[in-house]
Amino acid sequence: MSRDHRILELGAKASPDVMMTQFPPDKCDKHNSETLKIYCDQCKLVICMMCFIKDHNSHRCSDITEVDDVLRKQLSADVHSVVTDVDNCKLVLQRLTGDRQ
Repeated sequence: MSRDHRILELGAKASPDVMMTQFPPDKCDKHNSETLKIYCDQCKLVICMMCFIKDHNSHRCSDITEVDDVLRKQLSADVHSVVTDVDNCKLVLQRLTGDRQ
């Protein structure tokens, strides 16, 4: 499933316009001429308009750019939380190893 994924350097900042130029939108596996533009909230899939019409029209769906913003904010918050937890673990480890010496 990840064979077509593209990798960005962690912390790289690029505007949406630059991203669209470097990484054009993917095409649908089922409908090669269709661009993936819709996120099906129920199936947790990115789909094209034809997929929406045929298989997802009764599902709650969103514009992929709106979902992208939400997921990026969530990912950023999660990364911050993990970094904070790692820092706390380092402090606890220092205290534990310091007590033994």
